[in-house]
Amino acid sequence: DDFDYYKKQIEINRNKKKLVNLNPKLNNYVIKVDVRQLKFYEKSIEKYIIGKFENLIELNLSENCLYSIEPLTKAIWKKLKTLIMRYNKLDDKNIIHLKNLNAKELKSLNLEINNFTKYELFLAIGNNKQGSFKKLEKLQIGLNNLKIKKKKNNKKEGKCLEEIVNELNKLDFSMIKILGVNNGVFSQKTVEKILPALKLKTWKNVDLRFNDLTNLNFANNMDFDQKLVYEGNFIKKN
Repeated sequence: DDFDYYKKQIEINRNKKKLVNLNPKLNNYVIKVDVRQLKFYEKSIEKYIIGKFENLIELNLSENCLYSIEPLTKAIWKKLKTLIMRYNKLDDKNIIHLKNLNAKELKSLNLEINNFTKYELFLAIGNNKQGSFKKLEKLQIGLNNLKIKKKKNNKKEGKCLEEIVNELNKLDFSMIKILGVNNGVFSQKTVEKILPALKLKTWKNVDLRFNDLTNLNFANNMDFDQKLVYEGNFIKKN
């Protein structure tokens, strides 16, 4: 019954043995799995996590050696609110998997310190096929080197800035309150176009540190009573 469920909430914190040896009868009581630095790979996720914990609220896969999050798309995350995947090897091939992730209750997504390079990352989040990011309040993608790639040998490397902005203008990011876009996410040119296109209506904190920005003119319509963090840029104070 409900009382029994709340009495037996289980958190598995950085203990691979406990996760591997968990009695299957206890799966529905697990609300948090943290496998940081436990040498978890894609096969480990599929074997020990996918399809087992229907009531999981938080999943921390940080500081492993993950190249793909495709296994996560094979599950329906009914209650997952926090997904942390910082400090892995995730690159642009995972953008399509973010588009297919099924986690409709997700409120916090952390993809910091990975190998993403395309602004299509924003589009995948806004265009998720399952509506998984409609409740997203916290998005952290700092320390990824995003850029608009130039054509090579007449081959298009990705969408141009105008295409990115046009698509962003049709999407809804209004629920995001905390946005981490520091250390390489923006140039002056891209921040001037992309950040306003996100139309952050309820934002409380935007982290723009160390992005080589020269001015904050793009933020004229943003409420500076809220916290806009921009240390480590080349902005001259008046």
